[in-house]
Amino acid sequence: MVEMQNAGRVPKARSIRDIKELHRRVRQMEAADTPSSSLPDGWCRPLHGLGFRYDYDINIARGGWEYYALGTGLGMIVTDMVAATPIPRRHDMNGHLVLSAMVDGVIPLSHARGTDAVGPMAHGFCTLYGLSEGDELETLYEPGKHLRWLSIVVERELFFEATGLDAADIPTDIAEFLCNGVSLSPRNVPISHQASLAIQQLLQCPFDRSLRGAYLRVKTLELIFHLFATIMTPPEESATDILTPADIAKLDTAMRIIRSNLSGPLSVTELCTCVGLTRRRLQLGFRQIYGDTVCNVRDRLRMELAFELVNDSSMSMIEIAMEAGYDHPASFSRAFRSAFGMSPIMARQAARESLVERRRRDRTKPRRAPAA
Repeated sequence: MVEMQNAGRVPKARSIRDIKELHRRVRQMEAADTPSSSLPDGWCRPLHGLGFRYDYDINIARGGWEYYALGTGLGMIVTDMVAATPIPRRHDMNGHLVLSAMVDGVIPLSHARGTDAVGPMAHGFCTLYGLSEGDELETLYEPGKHLRWLSIVVERELFFEATGLDAADIPTDIAEFLCNGVSLSPRNVPISHQASLAIQQLLQCPFDRSLRGAYLRVKTLELIFHLFATIMTPPEESATDILTPADIAKLDTAMRIIRSNLSGPLSVTELCTCVGLTRRRLQLGFRQIYGDTVCNVRDRLRMELAFELVNDSSMSMIEIAMEAGYDHPASFSRAFRSAFGMSPIMARQAARESLVERRRRDRTKPRRAPAA
């Protein structure tokens, strides 16, 4: 009964037009110094002129999503949520190129009209598509599962102005959508190491206000370029090296094993035995799906964990180094600096200074006098 009541509060469809209209309303709220606005399934608040944050009612989901308007034709949506009730949703993103990179979880994806099978949005992949008029995609946010993803949305008619690219610089089918409006079916693009780093930097932006907007715009464009590069790079493997569905399932198991054992040593031989793949097949699969060798992917995941702990925990650097699988703080610091361009101590200091500055502004922000 509660689920049925909550379902009635959750919009069954969400379009890019809805999001942009909500952004327009939020700008009016910000101009009127209104802190937040109540909505049927939650509430939203401005993000210092950059966009807005949408938080779900706790009975519907924990968490929510943020929308950033990043200039000419370019936007970004970051979602981090755990649904409390099943949330089916139709998405109308007509007239936009959409690139959705999963960070955590898996989301079933299908055409609303029931035509053509679509693979799920899954960790390690970016789902890229461009819808024709009247077409919609359907997703299901399953209760109790942590879902986190980042979507870039670029207006089709403003894409080349927004990115500075030419049609000859991008994949042919994407150019057909952008130039002629030819429908671009959803495809899952493996996220390379460079693309993964850009995603983490977008999620962990160390700046605020105008600097934040400029940084997010630059990193968003960088991510688009890395994804296009992955699509346009000719495959090195022959047709006999095409992965089967069974191979992909085993590779997914291998990735789960690695994620659950980041602090321990990695034996590729033992991993092959656990999942039932040869060493060559395992490495081939990791290069195709995750963009790098098994060991490099493991190191990337270690750095992602370390970055999160440096910014969001009170653990010492020695504790973080051990949690991320490094025996010596010096080797951990070198790896961190190589990955993020700064030492872990500098990264923590930047995160704390940003938090202090936001709290200071919240305390000093003038309050509106109550109406007489």
